Amino acid sequence: MFYVYALTDPRNNDRFFYIGKGHGYRAINHLKNSANRENNSKQATVKAIRNDGFEPAIVYLFSQLTEEQAHQKEIELIALYGRKDLGLGHLTNLTNGGEGTSGHIHTEETKQKMRDAIRPNKGQKHKTPRTAEHTAKIVQSRIGKPSPVKGTKWTKEQKAALSIARMGSKCPTKGKHRVYREDGSFYFA
Repeated sequence: MFYVYALTDPRNNDRFFYIGKGHGYRAINHLKNSANRENNSKQATVKAIRNDGFEPAIVYLFSQLTEEQAHQKEIELIALYGRKDLGLGHLTNLTNGGEGTSGHIHTEETKQKMRDAIRPNKGQKHKTPRTAEHTAKIVQSRIGKPSPVKGTKWTKEQKAALSIARMGSKCPTKGKHRVYREDGSFYFA
């Protein structure tokens, strides 16, 4: 069974900013930090709400629907509230609704291709190995810039999590030598 839901903005009298249809955890997945980034406007709205100290809410508008009924309700609601990108309303939806391939099952071959596309080969940090020239350019671009984590105040929980994550891992600088820059700083190569 399917449902139709809305994401709401508590800063704006719980005004709807996104309408969707789904089943299971679909509505909740929008609010996870790792949510799909295809709709940047929706994600930017979620981020802005959180930056203002609030949390977007999910309102389930219709439930116990067939997929066809859910598609129809989604289309009707998007038409009613209007899409922001078309200048017709305030919804961040990028389509008029009614699309989707719920329940599509990928073949094992397709699943493996998707895994390979996003996951580097074992032992590599990147999908394709860097050339020496590429590495040198990265090193040059970072000279004189502070570390992105320098000055970060880690909580006890973060320190504990990092400690656990690093247990059993090898020293990243083992077997490498220091390469000194003109300013006296160094990096390992």
